[in-house]
Amino acid sequence: MTKVKLNLNQTHCCGIYSDKTVYSFTGDSYQALFYLLQKRGLIESFIDGDFIVYDELRKYSDLPPYQKLTEEELEAIDFDAIIKKLSNDELKAVIEKFFEYRFECELQEVDE
Repeated sequence: MTKVKLNLNQTHCCGIYSDKTVYSFTGDSYQALFYLLQKRGLIESFIDGDFIVYDELRKYSDLPPYQKLTEEELEAIDFDAIIKKLSNDELKAVIEKFFEYRFECELQEVDE
C-alpha cells in the first residue's frame, strides 16, 4: 500500500546559530493527509488570512471569487464535496501552495 508523507522543514538562522525543525505527517491518501493537516490545526480553515486554500481550490472548481460572496453564500459552500472531487495531483498542489511561504515542503509517496 502506498501512503503519502509530508515533511515540513523549518529553519531558523540567527547569526551562527541554526536550528532545523522537521514536522512529518503521513496519510493513506492526499485527501486523508489534507484532513489530517486540518485536524492538527495546520490548515485552520479553507479561508485563512491570505485566502490561499480558497484561491487554490478555485483553480480546480467553479468557486466564485471570495470578494463576491455574501457571508451566507460562503457558509453554504460544501468544501468537502470539492475536496472529494480533486485528483491527487490537485490536492498535492493545494497542500504545497498553502505551506509554500511558511515551510520548505516535501511531499513523497512511500510504500508501507
